[in-house]
Amino acid sequence: MIRQAETKDLDEIVEIIEEAKLFLKNNGVPQWQAGYPDRSSFEEDIYKNQLYVFEDKVIKGVFVLSFEIESCYITDFWPETFDYLVIHRIAVKNEFKGENIAGKMFDFSFMKAKETNKKSIRIDTHEKNIIMQNLLKKHKFKYCGIIYLQNIVNLENKRQAYWYLMD
Repeated sequence: MIRQAETKDLDEIVEIIEEAKLFLKNNGVPQWQAGYPDRSSFEEDIYKNQLYVFEDKVIKGVFVLSFEIESCYITDFWPETFDYLVIHRIAVKNEFKGENIAGKMFDFSFMKAKETNKKSIRIDTHEKNIIMQNLLKKHKFKYCGIIYLQNIVNLENKRQAYWYLMD
């Protein structure tokens, strides 16, 4: 089941993210290695009603589905400008990897996009995060180009951008 996250879920969410940070580090990916995302990031996401969890007796995964327009996502290579959703901070608890939880979170995002008449879904990842890139391609996201994150200080802010065009 996918549902909106609540404040009571924060400890489990932070645990999943800390596991993901270590997983990325151990796989040579510098993404999420300087503190972000942290508990306050997820508190804000809950406040904005954009944080979701995948739950099956326990929380197995977490992701943000945002309706906000983001300036770093406004580039020449997108086929449309403002009619999109964005997936951020997607992670699955280590012990549940291989259960297609990320795929179910993508499916939920596709459903939300259709319900709200959005034309596409956007997502980005670090150029060294080959696992995520392969996952995005498996779920029919198309590579679009490079974006530069504006809200990250003292980090490499270059990201590979992907999009999924709704039918």
